[in-house]
Amino acid sequence: DIQNIAAEFGPRTFHLVICFGNTLAHLPGPGEIAALIKQVRAVTVENGVFLAQILNYEYILSKSIKELPPIETGEFSFFREYRFGPGSKDPIEFITTFTLKASGETYRDTTSLYPLTGNELKKILASAGFSIINCFGGFDRSVLKEDSLPLIVEAR
Repeated sequence: DIQNIAAEFGPRTFHLVICFGNTLAHLPGPGEIAALIKQVRAVTVENGVFLAQILNYEYILSKSIKELPPIETGEFSFFREYRFGPGSKDPIEFITTFTLKASGETYRDTTSLYPLTGNELKKILASAGFSIINCFGGFDRSVLKEDSLPLIVEAR
């Protein structure tokens, strides 16, 4: 359980903790995200690294991005859509549609996401005791731009 990692692992256990796949946005809000980040700090050795990947919600919200680029292979298609609440910190309704091309079977799901911004995440990381925080626009450590879709955070 991501929200109980400090109970699962001892203090100062890991040199590296990775949280990819926009996972942090699946937590209900800033309180739960801050509680998780404090636990991450507790299980990370001194000078250990926390890497996180979320979407750049500052960009998504400012441009009212309603869908992400589809993922298509020879076997499946995966579509992702957003529906926004009236406020900038209201949960976002995230709708996914996954289709198996061979059978035509389609699976749909809807879940709520918290639109965690990079600035908000940096404050949470700093308050948990991380002192070096870098943000990137891709896994290649490219510069984070206003229109970068991914947001990669490296904290020590």
